[in-house]
Amino acid sequence: MTPIFFFGSKVPLPGGEPECGPDEYKPEDLSWCCKRCPAGCHVSADCGVNHGVPKCSPCEPGSFLSHPNGETSCWPCTQCRADQEMVATCTRTRDGQCQCASGSFFCDSPSCVENCFRCRRCPGAVLRPCNVTHDTVCDPEAGTEAPGKELPKDVSIRGLVSFFIVLGILLIIAVFFVMYRYKKKGLKTRISGQLAGGVASGVLWAMGQGETGAASAWGRPEGGRELGAAEPRGRSPPVLLAGVWPHHWSFSFWKGRLDGPDSAEYETEYFVADTSNEDRIYYEFENRISDKHWKTFMRFIGLQDHDIDICECQNPGNLMEQHHQMLLRWRIQLGREASVFKLFAALHKMQLHMYLENTINGLVAEGILVRRSETAD
Repeated sequence: MTPIFFFGSKVPLPGGEPECGPDEYKPEDLSWCCKRCPAGCHVSADCGVNHGVPKCSPCEPGSFLSHPNGETSCWPCTQCRADQEMVATCTRTRDGQCQCASGSFFCDSPSCVENCFRCRRCPGAVLRPCNVTHDTVCDPEAGTEAPGKELPKDVSIRGLVSFFIVLGILLIIAVFFVMYRYKKKGLKTRISGQLAGGVASGVLWAMGQGETGAASAWGRPEGGRELGAAEPRGRSPPVLLAGVWPHHWSFSFWKGRLDGPDSAEYETEYFVADTSNEDRIYYEFENRISDKHWKTFMRFIGLQDHDIDICECQNPGNLMEQHHQMLLRWRIQLGREASVFKLFAALHKMQLHMYLENTINGLVAEGILVRRSETAD
């Protein structure tokens, strides 16, 4: 019998330890290897086959993992001591960073793990103030240092008055600068809908997510130009400002108050002719919308950050699958209320007209979406 040799394969020997790759880990009490979870995620369930992918979950707030791993839980974030201040907040992929409190404490070693030292106080002139790495340097001609000695009251009062004078001047300059810019650019505010308590508030919407050169007219454009595929009639245009949509805004609050057509208006202009393959319909959105705008789009339609993190952790490096899973979660959460027309309305309200028109035209070209005007006799 001719012997058969295997080269380069990572098949574990019977009774021996498996040979795991650098991007893998060996679960406890198992005889195979699993792929590591990405940074910011931990293993919530090991893989079921050799070299398989485990189930990964995002780190909870207050914890982190800074590298690909096989950990079953995330590491707790560093907490700054009373004599320290935080210079970098903790995220899912990075620990927080602390340093000695500026102006009060210093450290003369690279790490300062154990404690910081209180800055000395000078009886006279200060040659160099205390900072996080060096103690105060006093004028030697003024005598020896006086640790813990209180400053004279008149010196403290003069310093406090000077501080408030400088602060007042800076505030006045800032106010005049803002008034000048507003006057120069002719910025206008719109009044939002009446809030829950009956209080009307002026809302200035800063949107930087719109595509350059994309159509933003609602209703009939000037010069008698015909409306595009994604431009429903009968709405007045919103007042938009160039800028970036702040991440901390509540999308669930704003999405219902921004001017624009709702899903019902799109449903009066189009209908889905082929409902047999919903995945193909939603794939058009996943394929058309760039990764730059995708998560903003998901937050706008109501998907929570925790759901977004889970989709990213469970599909590391695969953007298309991340997009698919996020949209699938949204569809499951809304159930029968989820529709392609809600997504059309969301893209229009976000001023992402290029994505909107390309998606509609793609679905129409495939015969999945049909304009009602073309079927009416």
